[in-house]
Amino acid sequence: MVGNGAAATVQDIAGLRLLAGASEIVITSQAGQSATLNLGSVGNGTMSVSRVQRHRGGVLNFVLAGAGSASISLSGNNVSSGFLGAWATYGEGSGEATSWAALNGTLVEAFTDYVANVLATGNHTDVTTDLLLGGDASTSTLRFNDGLQRALDLGGHLLTMEQGGILVTSSQSGDVDLSNGTLTSAWENDAGGNDLVIHQYGGGVFKVGAQIVDDAVNGRAVTLVTAGSGIIDLSGNSLATPILAGRCLTAQL
Repeated sequence: MVGNGAAATVQDIAGLRLLAGASEIVITSQAGQSATLNLGSVGNGTMSVSRVQRHRGGVLNFVLAGAGSASISLSGNNVSSGFLGAWATYGEGSGEATSWAALNGTLVEAFTDYVANVLATGNHTDVTTDLLLGGDASTSTLRFNDGLQRALDLGGHLLTMEQGGILVTSSQSGDVDLSNGTLTSAWENDAGGNDLVIHQYGGGVFKVGAQIVDDAVNGRAVTLVTAGSGIIDLSGNSLATPILAGRCLTAQL
């Protein structure tokens, strides 16, 4: 949506369904003016929501751009503040994502509550150094954003993504290597399984040598969802069902 250059722009959308695949909403404001998009409630299809629903494999990049004031409001959303979900990313240019999306009241903004280099339950881990896993671990999400080449060595162990998301941002120019172990997601979708979402917007290659496996703890199959313009090298022997909306160099699925 491109805002008016002579007056404030407001657009209301009563209904939106996020189906399998990658989508993007770009709000561009003009100098000295505001541009606002009001969306209905958002959630997984199993949740009680009225106007906007996210289904298995659906992802969305929110972009606020332009020389004025751009905003997106999610009214009636089931998340009152903070992290929206692994399905939602945030950027300030079309085709770019620098963070997970979050809510501040009803307004979409960049998520900021990261924990640097600590893979632990409840953490949204921001990887700014090479890491070696010493045992099985869980973390909410991963983000690679510092621009340098990075390696996450699982050390032959299992890494569980509690919230199901890995984000390689448009600021990440170096390659990222995630290898030597197994990777799964505990984030349940609306189809009785789990989604593992890889958003790859970086200029390097995201090399996934780890094997992607189903969620044995909860007995749910994992769907691998990819998004973004960056290259993903899926060289590991994956057991996941793929929904490949991003650029996959190699897929052993």
